[in-house]
Amino acid sequence: MIRQAKHADKLQLAWLVQEMFSEVGSGYGHVDRSAWTVEQVFKAVDNDEAVYIAEDERAIVGFCAHAHIEGVNEGECWGLGAYVRPKYRGDNLANKLRTKAEEHCRKKGYKTIMGEYSVGNVAIEKSLAKHSGVEIVGYTVRKNITKDS
Repeated sequence: MIRQAKHADKLQLAWLVQEMFSEVGSGYGHVDRSAWTVEQVFKAVDNDEAVYIAEDERAIVGFCAHAHIEGVNEGECWGLGAYVRPKYRGDNLANKLRTKAEEHCRKKGYKTIMGEYSVGNVAIEKSLAKHSGVEIVGYTVRKNITKDS
């Protein structure tokens, strides 16, 4: 089941962020962004931003989080992270989560989603290649999400 995250999901989201960074590494010149990412995801949950989770009958198994963060232009939101536990991959779950998050951003009036990904994250490179409207420069991603895009 995919749904918007709520306050009670924060602890499991923190674990998923840690798993995400453990799997792909920091990729940002040895700067550990996991604590910053957890903080931003928590703020996003509290501010009704686009944080969506996938869960089975026992636990959260994946998430996708996009939010407007301080220092980012108006009309833009930032991809805070997306991760699906290995056991649950292959069922298009990451794309379903991303679609829900993008729909939420569009409804909030955002025009663009920006983000970065870790060097060597082949899974995200393959996933992004399937989406139209995605511009990749180095390891920075930009996607226009206006209705006519």
